[in-house]
Amino acid sequence: GTLWSWGANYYSQLGHGDTLDHLSPEQVGSDADWFAVSAGMEYSLALKADGTLWSWGDNYYGQLGLGDTSRRGQPVQVGADGDWTAVSAGTYHGLALKADGTLWSWGENSYGQLGLGDVSQREAPTRVGEATDASALSAGYEHTFVLDAHGELWGWGNNESERLGIRSGWMTEPQLVPAW
Repeated sequence: GTLWSWGANYYSQLGHGDTLDHLSPEQVGSDADWFAVSAGMEYSLALKADGTLWSWGDNYYGQLGLGDTSRRGQPVQVGADGDWTAVSAGTYHGLALKADGTLWSWGENSYGQLGLGDVSQREAPTRVGEATDASALSAGYEHTFVLDAHGELWGWGNNESERLGIRSGWMTEPQLVPAW
């Protein structure tokens, strides 16, 4: 379908190629093959029906996944892959799922929310672990949740106030949420 956006636009997160606030819905470009969209903090991620991944807006932490930290005012394709099936924009980190069940993350990583075993920022999609059974994902405020094909819930990142449902500090790698 078509993609529409409106609201605050200081970092070009609306995808209209400017930094003006848009007070009513306006179509983003003219493409009519958008499949999914997710809004983060001053940036956006989206998928097209052909399985390509797109991003635009603020990119201070590499959250656009384009290999740099330059802001983009309009949708730009992330890499050349065409097998993305789901996307989620966290505060400043992105997640995406491929058709083969692999999970990919990028962007800000101060609390290990990328699930890569460290706290280093990534500016391009990086595979999370070796699992091939991810089925749903959600990027949150400095944390991440993934549901696998077996119905098990995994979480990682900032665990302040035990937001991950795990009685531990923050985690830099996927941890099974035991109460799920």
